[in-house]
Amino acid sequence: MLNRPITRRLKLWILGLIVIVVIGTIPLLLMFPRESSTQKQSRGHSEPITIVPGLGVGDYTLGMSKDEVLKKLGEPTQISFEGERYTLNNLPKRYYMSFGSDICFVIVDDSVKEIEVWSPLYKFADGLGVGDLEEKIKQAFGNNFHLREFEKAEKDILTYEDEGLTFEIRKKDRTVMQITVRKKISRGQSELNEPNAITIVPGLRAGNYTLGMSIVQLPYRQVFSDAKQNPFYERARGLYRINQYRPRVNTNLQY
Repeated sequence: MLNRPITRRLKLWILGLIVIVVIGTIPLLLMFPRESSTQKQSRGHSEPITIVPGLGVGDYTLGMSKDEVLKKLGEPTQISFEGERYTLNNLPKRYYMSFGSDICFVIVDDSVKEIEVWSPLYKFADGLGVGDLEEKIKQAFGNNFHLREFEKAEKDILTYEDEGLTFEIRKKDRTVMQITVRKKISRGQSELNEPNAITIVPGLRAGNYTLGMSIVQLPYRQVFSDAKQNPFYERARGLYRINQYRPRVNTNLQY
């Protein structure tokens, strides 16, 4: 008779203790959310992941397929293009596939064309990476760059075509915010080895046509030949037009 009240009291005490422990654990789980696949991978690396200009980042290389990326990193955090969100079952021709706050892949026709990284974990062989000064990047890669400055934006764009690299530079302190790896474009190389591709360099040129060139420098024969592929081929601000396979030159030009 005396043991029964003590047993019930002990059971209630144990049950109450369990409830308190469970309730106290829930806030801790909310404070420490699950890591993304890239964060788990990053934590597993004792050394920085190497950026190789024109080739890739660590185990991720240009030209690898979407499925190869998914096999390594799992489900993406976000898939988007031009402000639109997509799923793995509904993909456009070109899109950005992001994993956490570390890395993003630009995929075109199921092939990785660019790799973007935002974390200091990813570095070049010399140790430079996100967070380093713009001046150090220039010292490492030289003066053959193009800098595009934006008045109202918080960043500028530093591009090394020959290295296949683009850096987003924070205006406030001139440090690297993002690094993009793409295929190298060497001087004298045909435009990406594709006959119909023309490289545009903002503020400088489009293919072989540069700002400031005179009308006599325009390659008329080549342009007329190209017109056979496109009957509505226009160049040089309307100085001449090729329409219906026949060249028409504007003779009322004012200089």
